[in-house]
Amino acid sequence: FFSRALLCPPSGTAAMGQTCPQRAETKDPPGASPGGKPPPRGLLPGPAYWAMLGPYWVKVLPVAVANVMDWYEYSAYAFLSDHIATVFFHNSTTIAWLTFGLTGVMRPVGGLLFGLIADHFGRRNALVTSLYVMLASTMGIGLAPNVPYVGPTCIVLCSILSGLGTGGG
Repeated sequence: FFSRALLCPPSGTAAMGQTCPQRAETKDPPGASPGGKPPPRGLLPGPAYWAMLGPYWVKVLPVAVANVMDWYEYSAYAFLSDHIATVFFHNSTTIAWLTFGLTGVMRPVGGLLFGLIADHFGRRNALVTSLYVMLASTMGIGLAPNVPYVGPTCIVLCSILSGLGTGGG
């Protein structure tokens, strides 16, 4: 592709009647598929294909939604870290970011923990449990009270749980 693009100018820009020998000019009749051949029949999705996808999306959609919500929680925490530091950590942005960093530290631990759960109880049970842990931790951070010692403790514990759940999902 690149050699042809470098050697041959685009159509219509050749000098005074010159043509590019590397460019093959093919004209397909209107409505015909490229190359004159119909597409292979097995590649077209039919009713059986869509019926096969139904159970797949039932399993994949909740996991995808939970993953999007978990990353939304991370981005919201990062965006609101100054406010969280003011309300919960006495204007200490360092502690707020260290709490945010706990989630990243706990991900490998969550992967090990939920890997063991998957070995003993099955992958589906491990995944559903990790989704519930992520849900509970996100709700806990959102509903943390503005009470000294209680609110910051709730946020730290929920950040640890969020990292564990993300590692398992």
